[in-house]
Order: sequence, then structure tokens, then C-alpha cells
Amino acid sequence: MLQNGLLENDGDKIRLTLLGRACGQSPLKLESALQLIESLRLLSPAEATPVTVMALVQGLPKADDDYTPIARGRGEPSLQAEVAHRFGAKIAQSLQRRAADHRAYHARCKRALVLASWIDGVPVEQIEAQYTVNPFQRLAHGDVIGYADSTRYYLQSAFRIADILYAGQGPSEASIEALFQQLEFGIPEPALPLVTAGTNLNRGEYLAFHSAGMTIENLKQSSLELLSGILQSVRAKAVFEWFSKNT
Repeated sequence: MLQNGLLENDGDKIRLTLLGRACGQSPLKLESALQLIESLRLLSPAEATPVTVMALVQGLPKADDDYTPIARGRGEPSLQAEVAHRFGAKIAQSLQRRAADHRAYHARCKRALVLASWIDGVPVEQIEAQYTVNPFQRLAHGDVIGYADSTRYYLQSAFRIADILYAGQGPSEASIEALFQQLEFGIPEPALPLVTAGTNLNRGEYLAFHSAGMTIENLKQSSLELLSGILQSVRAKAVFEWFSKNT
């Protein structure tokens, strides 16, 4: 703990540092906190974006408990290259830290890639098909939601630790909040204004409007006929009525 900066000497006493207090107040166990600190120290503040920190969290011992379908035998080695391409080589290397075996490492890579697809707005059916091993080892919608929810839970502490490590030069509050919303709703950042307007749509509807190039201002001025060309008629009518009452 002294070596990792969680404790400091104070005369003849030892006390917690700010970093140590942040770790102690987090839901992370000491092993997970130390592993996160080690991984974050490999990154510069500019490299530690909210999305890369999201990926690092998949390598924590608690995340290893999440069911992740991985092929038997050699596992799925291609996932390592995908992670390096999506997040960078440092993240691919960090996810190897204290992995029980190569299959556990590949599972970490898969969770990071699944979440990247989720926040990019990739259809759930496509995510399931891409990362399902076989009919007996399926990746289901509930698994994706589970990864997103558990990641949001631990990310709050991870960002607090990163803020202390990087002396305030890490991810901004706005970028962190954006990622939390992306994980919650499963949509790309440019589509987030549709959420903040309080429209109460489901993921498919947010993505449909985003794909159609619709902004909040567009929606406020849209006719029922236009909305019906994007959504099913019942939902189009509900959205049209919502905007009629709230604009």
C-alpha cells in the first residue's frame, strides 16, 4: 500500500493518502483497487478516456465473476487483437494482469468489446450473434445489460481514483456523465440529446431516430406522418403526442 501510494509516513505514524481514502470508500476490494491503480499508471491522462477506463474495469477480479461465453480449448485469441485495435495495445496488455488463464483473459476482452458495441449503438441481435460461441454458450441480451450495469457501479470509484492519480487531468465530468448515459441506454454519444429531453423511448427507438438524422429540434417540428415512417404507428403517435404536450 505504501508502494502504490495508498499510505504515507507522517512522523512516527502511517496514514491514508487521498488515494488510499478513495480506495477505502469505494466498493472495490483492495486487490481490485491496486490492480486498477497499476493499470491506470500505464496510461497518460490523455489516454485514460472514459471508454478506456470502462475497458480496464473488465479486468478487475469482480468482473471475472460475470458469465462470459468463451470457446473451450484455446479460447478466442482473436479477441486480443480486436481489443488492441479498439482500445489500444496498453489496454490489451492491462487486461492480462492477474488473469487466471488465457480463457479468463479472453473473457475480459470479450466483455470490453461487447460494451463498446453496446455504447456504439450496435443492434443487440448483432452483438449476440457476433459474440455467441455456440447454441449452448450463448451471449444473451441480459448478459449485455448485466455487463453495463456492473460496469457503471464500479466506474464511479474508478474515475474518482483516476482523478486523484492524474491530479485532475483525467476525464472531464461531462465526458464521464456521457459514458454513464451511454451504458444505461446503449446509444452513441451524438444520440444522447434525445435522452436528456426526457422522451422516454426504448433503445431501438433512440437508435432509429439517430439513424434517420433526427435531432430534438427536428422531432419538435415533425408531423405524425413523418414519425410513422420511422417508428411503428402506435409508438409514433405516442411520441407525436408527447412533443405536442411538452413543446
